[in-house]
Amino acid sequence: MKAKVLRKKKTKEFAHILSYYGRNYLCTSALPDLHPMTATMKLMKEYYGKGICDFDYDELELVKYDITESKSSKIKASSNT
Repeated sequence: MKAKVLRKKKTKEFAHILSYYGRNYLCTSALPDLHPMTATMKLMKEYYGKGICDFDYDELELVKYDITESKSSKIKASSNT
C-alpha cells in the first residue's frame, strides 16, 4: 500500500497534527500517520489552517511511503526519498 506520511524535515520524525478546541498541535511519534496519495501540503494548510497553530508548516514535509506486511506480521515502511 502506498501512502503519504507527514514528518519533520530536520529530524525526520513522524509528525501528527492534533486539533483540540480550535487549536492545532504538532506531535511526533515512532509510528506514521498515513495520509492518502492525493494529500498535499497546500491541502493540509487549508484543512488545519482554520485553527490556531503552535508550529510552522515550513518545518514539515509529506513523503511517499510504501507500507508492506511481512510474514512475521510486522509492518515495514520504506521511504521513496
